[in-house]
Amino acid sequence: MKTLDLTGQQFGKLIVIGFVKYHNHASFWQCHCACGNETIVRGPDLRGGKTKSCGCGAANQPTHGMSGHPAYNVWSSMLNRCNNPKAQAYKNYGGRGIKVCEAWHSFENFWTDMGSTWQRGLTLDRRNNDGHYNKANCRWITRKEQAFNKRNNVFRPIGLASALYRE
Repeated sequence: MKTLDLTGQQFGKLIVIGFVKYHNHASFWQCHCACGNETIVRGPDLRGGKTKSCGCGAANQPTHGMSGHPAYNVWSSMLNRCNNPKAQAYKNYGGRGIKVCEAWHSFENFWTDMGSTWQRGLTLDRRNNDGHYNKANCRWITRKEQAFNKRNNVFRPIGLASALYRE
């Protein structure tokens, strides 16, 4: 059986050192983990992204330590509605061509740009609703303020001038 050579390739925190054996229709590879351990992993698990570390947890630990922070949820939701066609809000974001700037695909970069003005209770807003998510177009505002910055808002004159618009 011919096996695709994975030697030298990196998968998550694992670097493939060499081929070990072929067993039950799968190749097995000796890998070195970033934590210093070595492990043997099935080739399909490496290539499919199922195994990314030796089990030390290094592949699943965010480096920023903020995955429980409310702003992390905002960031994650922003990426989801712009990049995931299966997301409920995709049609209003990614489906309209709204993108997240490349730098903000990393939470650390998003937090560097937006963290200093974040406060509990504020929501992420795009000043230009047709613009992309980036530092120049985004700000933190209250839900009440954000309710005024929507595509479906219709502004009508109030007071004496509104009588001119009645039929």
